[in-house]
Amino acid sequence: MTALSLKNRTGGKIAIFAGDGSLPRLLANRLESAGAAIRFAALEGRVPEWLAGRETTLVTLQNYISKYVELYEDGCRTAVFAGGIGRPQMLSGDAEVPVDLESGDDAMVRKFIEMLEAIGFAVVGAHEFLPDLLAGAGILTDMAPEAKELRDAAHAARIVHALGFFDVGQAAVVAQGICLGVETVQGTDHLVLASGEARRLLPNPARRSGVLYKAPKPEQDLRLDFPAIGPETASNVAKAGLAGIAIEANGVMILDRAETVRLANEARLFIWSRNADA
Repeated sequence: MTALSLKNRTGGKIAIFAGDGSLPRLLANRLESAGAAIRFAALEGRVPEWLAGRETTLVTLQNYISKYVELYEDGCRTAVFAGGIGRPQMLSGDAEVPVDLESGDDAMVRKFIEMLEAIGFAVVGAHEFLPDLLAGAGILTDMAPEAKELRDAAHAARIVHALGFFDVGQAAVVAQGICLGVETVQGTDHLVLASGEARRLLPNPARRSGVLYKAPKPEQDLRLDFPAIGPETASNVAKAGLAGIAIEANGVMILDRAETVRLANEARLFIWSRNADA
């Protein structure tokens, strides 16, 4: 779906909620180059530097609904979320968002989407505008996984799939058949670096081994939280002493693919886009 085809379908402007990382700016550039009219929103206190000088609606849990009503009244009909924001915290005053902040991530995402749709927005995932960030099945690097890494990746995939039903994270690290960690609210980078520390517990800690596996949760609504990796992921996997990265084919965005692959090749890591049923 292109920006212009979406605009023709829904009418109006596109509201981009810009979180951390490179994805929001990449999305904005893609939409602007396609001629779409854009309004920006960001979490109060966490406005990306690249939005300096651009009109930006500041959003909190206290004003979430009213701010998006304002965006709708300004002509926005499509809402897109891009980049990480973590779990928003309460500020002073009553929240407009009737959501249980102690619920799992996907449950909270679904509630936010329901509220936007009730206002009248079409909520669209960033990946629908950026399909080139998805990778089909195959090896993306010079290095390829060996048999032991294939086993570790399969084990990690089973862990991610099982934990996904409990609305836990989208990633796990397995090395030498042992799970070194799973993604929690602290995110993938923390998982990878903590797994590097845990390598001392392996049967053969001196041997470089282990796979970071990342994939969507089963039945996850991907419009607000599509899994992604990028250059920092490759750098952290190298620092952690792992052998490579496996992702679900067409289920994970690769940000700045050329640089991510370059860093992986430089560190002699593999990146494997793996069929979900492999």
